[in-house]
Amino acid sequence: MIPHSVKGMLLNAMQGRMLNKFRSKSGSQKITIENMEEIITNELVKRGEMNTKKWLINERGFNARQVNQGLVWNKSEKGRGGSVTMRAGLKDIMDYEFYGVPKGVWPNAKRLKKWVETRVIQRDVGLRKEWLGKTPKGKDSMVDSLTYVFGRAIYNNGLQRYATIDPMNNQPTSNEEEKFYSKYDESHEPIVVYYGKAGRRQRRIVPKRRYEDEYQRMTNKEWSDMEV
Repeated sequence: MIPHSVKGMLLNAMQGRMLNKFRSKSGSQKITIENMEEIITNELVKRGEMNTKKWLINERGFNARQVNQGLVWNKSEKGRGGSVTMRAGLKDIMDYEFYGVPKGVWPNAKRLKKWVETRVIQRDVGLRKEWLGKTPKGKDSMVDSLTYVFGRAIYNNGLQRYATIDPMNNQPTSNEEEKFYSKYDESHEPIVVYYGKAGRRQRRIVPKRRYEDEYQRMTNKEWSDMEV
């Protein structure tokens, strides 16, 4: 079993190695993880997924494991392009859709901003076109504005979760529990959830969320900084 803190260290180390290789091959030490994700996303749009993977291996020093396990390829609905995020940050992005947010709770602004940038904008054709046409500063301003709008709407109305719970079939099997605890430590409680439409549901064992920990109320100043 890998303790949660050690898992985080391993994920951060993987991010660091990938970023160092990317910096070395590109000739700039000023590139951040966000810069790298944006550069790879632009290459994804231009080259397609397969050619972008080859470009990362042949020209940016990555190996196949880093490309396949370290990066998440969020494909567009039309099958070409999309967006890229590093796997270590994926949990924060997907938590909003998978677990939802209760009404009357301000989401964590930093996490919500990442969700808005990598999920909301990339899925909406109009928003994505507008976002791609902006400068880096303009993109950040656009994301800040949308984050405030979504944050306020979530506080007022809540955010419906994507997963559902079946009260008749909500206990993990011994094999599912063993697999769960190979990823999480004892402080996490496994729950059974389902996602997808009836007849095509997929079963997952995930950690039970404590909303007060995950979606703590932000200060007025933190949210007013984003207010449009």
